[in-house]
Formats: sequence, C-alpha cells, structure tokens
Amino acid sequence: MVVRGVIVSFLMYTIGYVKKYNMQVNDSKDFKLLTFRNIISALGQLYYFYAINKLPVSLLLIISNTGPIFVFILNYFLFGVKLTIKDIIGISVSFFGVVMVSDPSYFQSLFMETTTSSVQENNQYIQGTEKYILIGISILTWLGWALAIIMVRYMKSINTFEINMSLCFFFILFGSVGIIQSETPFDLSLNDVLGLIFIVGLVSFMYQITFITSTTITKNHGPITLINYTMIVESFLVEVVFFKEVPSIFEIIGSILVLLGLASYFVSKLQKK
Repeated sequence: MVVRGVIVSFLMYTIGYVKKYNMQVNDSKDFKLLTFRNIISALGQLYYFYAINKLPVSLLLIISNTGPIFVFILNYFLFGVKLTIKDIIGISVSFFGVVMVSDPSYFQSLFMETTTSSVQENNQYIQGTEKYILIGISILTWLGWALAIIMVRYMKSINTFEINMSLCFFFILFGSVGIIQSETPFDLSLNDVLGLIFIVGLVSFMYQITFITSTTITKNHGPITLINYTMIVESFLVEVVFFKEVPSIFEIIGSILVLLGLASYFVSKLQKK
C-alpha cells in the first residue's frame, strides 16, 4: 500500500504540475465525501492484507469479486439503474467462473477424494466463529468498496486528479500503520525494492488512473467494475504461460465461463444501442 501510494502520488503530482491541474478541493461537501470515500477504500485494502494471513487466498479472491455485484445492487437501489434477466444471467455466469478459477480444489473435491494435503492446507487458517466473523467483515469491506465507487456521482466539482491524490494519501497513511503493526520483518533486497517499484508502483498507476477516470465519466459504474473479472483469466494465463503451471479442467472451464458471461452481458448492451 505504501509503495503504491508513494509511486502513484509522485507520478500524479508530476502530471498535475505539468498540466496545471487544480490541487485543492474548494467545495466543503465534496471534500467530506472524498475523504470518506478514500478512507473506506484504504481501510478495505488494509483489511485485505490483514485477512490474507487468516483466510485462504482463494476465499478472499472470491469475496473480493463480489464488489462489482454490490455496485450493480447499489446502483439499482440508489440511482434506479435497471437490470434485465440477461444482465443477471451474464453477471452470474461470469461470477461463477471466477469462483471456479479462484478455488478449483473445491470443485475437484466434489468429484474426487479429498487429499490429506488439502485438508492440512485448510487447517493452517483460523477456524470456527472467528473465521466467519472475518468473512463477514471481508464482505462488508467490498460493500464499502462498491459504495466508494458510486459515491463519485455525488461529488460535483471533483476531478480524477484530486481523487487519485487523496486516495494515495490514505494508502500511505494506513499502509504505514499496517507496517508498524505487522509481525512480519521487513527485509527486502535491492532487486525486491526495484521489483515493487515497477510492478506495484507503475502497474498500479496505470490501473488506478484508468479505472478512477472511467468512474468519473460514466453514470453506470457496474460495467466498468465487471471488467475486473478479466484479471482472473489474465492471472490464470500468466501462471500457465510464464510459470508453466498445469491448469486443472475446472480452471479452464471457469475461465471460459468468465469470458462467456462478460460477452453475454456486453453484447446485450450493444444490441440495445
């Protein structure tokens, strides 16, 4: 979070200085909304890194992908953005594909005998009531993420530059708290640091500025957030092509379902136009 916040804020400030963007929020209502928006975004990100040591990564990936669904739900109730049956089917198929790619071992266990290693892997995480509490909080953080996305519609005088700079500030702030509270020693080599700067910093910069800019120029944020599902397929392909991972049949089927669901949703939108 800190690396992302520092690199992205530096690049955003440089762009803002060159293009002479406004670097001050003058409207007090917009300032309060912007602050609240980015606090819940940064807290959600911080909680994700906390929960990643407590819950299986596959489970957290599935929960994180409920975010776009919450965006559609909030848009429906707050702004009256309608959903057709075709829309719901496309979104559901795509999300089911995400679940299959994120946790293929679950689907394997339905058709094959569960191995001892998979049981031991599950036992290394917390169990019982605490597990369900953390799952519940995780779901709430992605509901907060969805709320943060659509809150842009309430801010009349805020531009993408101000949103990005404010978000970076809170990423640095909460990320620093996370580092201080972390029990894991911070020991990185020079190559690790350079890798973080390139991968986390520059890639995050491209994603963050593109995504946030998109949310400021549209009234329906659902389709934009739904595109995030393609990242699951991209990650799967990277593992297969570059890391020579052997894909399971469920990962392949899941990737196909993600793409089919997205294609069904966006084709139906194009047909309406």
